[in-house]
Amino acid sequence: MSIDHIARLNLIRSSLQDHLAALPTPAANRVVTRSWKPLNNVPDADIKAGQYTLISIGENGYPNYNEMEAEDGKLALLLIGRWQLPETATGEEIEDAEWGMFDNEIAPWLRALPQDLCCLIVKNFVPSGQIQAPYCTVVFELEECGT
Repeated sequence: MSIDHIARLNLIRSSLQDHLAALPTPAANRVVTRSWKPLNNVPDADIKAGQYTLISIGENGYPNYNEMEAEDGKLALLLIGRWQLPETATGEEIEDAEWGMFDNEIAPWLRALPQDLCCLIVKNFVPSGQIQAPYCTVVFELEECGT
């Protein structure tokens, strides 16, 4: 990697924040952090605006040749999105909002990521299954693209 891991994670977080701020939707007010907290410890204003938390879960895919075993791995991340809908929100509205988060916020950001920063792909997307109504929660498992 050309820069250290911490600086890189902060640049990825900033890239997502900048992308969301440029959207002409409520997503412009979403909070992006690298510090996950239980839902009851998230400020009400943040959860109502919507919050994304970017979490590093390591690296993988290291080259398998001598003296390069600990270099050039692929960054692995979790991106957790949470926000609160009105108390009257239906399960269908929760699902629609969660899929909208994927289609309208995360997928466009991933396509627009500066290639000199990194290339990330979604390995897995897990919506809430309506179990925390009226809260939406989505988990994206992201991995750096192979070269």
